[in-house]
Amino acid sequence: MVPTVAFERELDIDLGGRLVRILHLGRGNTAGDAVAYLPREKILVAGDLLDHPVPYLGGGYPLELIATLEKMAGLEFDGLVPGHGKVLRGKAYLDQVIEFLRVVVIQVDQEIHRTGSGPRNLEAVKKAVLSNVNVAAWRERFAGDDQDSREFFDSFSLSGLITAAHAELWPR
Repeated sequence: MVPTVAFERELDIDLGGRLVRILHLGRGNTAGDAVAYLPREKILVAGDLLDHPVPYLGGGYPLELIATLEKMAGLEFDGLVPGHGKVLRGKAYLDQVIEFLRVVVIQVDQEIHRTGSGPRNLEAVKKAVLSNVNVAAWRERFAGDDQDSREFFDSFSLSGLITAAHAELWPR
């Protein structure tokens, strides 16, 4: 089925007195991520831009995701519905994810410039980043004692974030 409505940055929908704003705040997990925002109810539906308890960072655009999540944090909301996980209150988790992205992306950028590495030196960058970032502390913050979440953080989220950040930053 072909879509009958499209938008570039925002689309307001009136659901019988309930305003729903569909917003494209920038690239993140994909190039076409959008959120649903109910301003009166102060609810934000983030989709896969934000997953809980461990962020889904296996690809996408990490550098741009930071800016996209910062725009999301600028919206006035109390309830946050992630793409996966429980409904959240407030912005604490969102702020934590932004901080984590910044820490890792900065380290990847520094290692690319320090080593002069090209696309074939991803493993050297990854190794250096893992030794410069307090992985144990971040794993604890996101996964706690849950073994499945810890494994997901290590094998997918952190590793994927480093790889995606390298891909996004290397050509600069």
